[in-house]
Amino acid sequence: FLPVYACKEAEELGVEVAPAIAVNRRVIREGVLSKEEILDLIEKARPVKLGIVLTKAPVGSEDAENALEAGRQALLAGDKVSLFLLSDGVWLAKRGKADPVEEKLADFIEMGGELVVCGEHIRAAGLSPDRLVEAAIVAEDGLGRLVDLAMDDWDKTIIF
Repeated sequence: FLPVYACKEAEELGVEVAPAIAVNRRVIREGVLSKEEILDLIEKARPVKLGIVLTKAPVGSEDAENALEAGRQALLAGDKVSLFLLSDGVWLAKRGKADPVEEKLADFIEMGGELVVCGEHIRAAGLSPDRLVEAAIVAEDGLGRLVDLAMDDWDKTIIF
């Protein structure tokens, strides 16, 4: 919660009228607000738990890069992000591959993103947990775990 007046933060957020309030650097209201309006803004701007489901292989499609970029942007905004890999998407978690998304995945994880991989699908792809990036969480009951995450944990879900 940041009250913004005429300063660098105000300029970065595009504020033209002071005083102004930015909540988690996302919701901006200019002018004087009531206590109720401030509390409402805080509630609306609370961090979101975002689930991103990737079903496409990282090579031959932009979906993996788009999923990672969506996750990165959400993490930068203060949200919590889980990237769930299933079907051909499990190949994104393979350690030691020489494709451009490997570095983007490492950045996503370093920023605090969670990586969950469907256990049934890594076995179907001929992979084993020891061949995955270190941060990968293998969900043995992958589809069951996906349903639990989507129904109970995530506020929003994006599917690539």
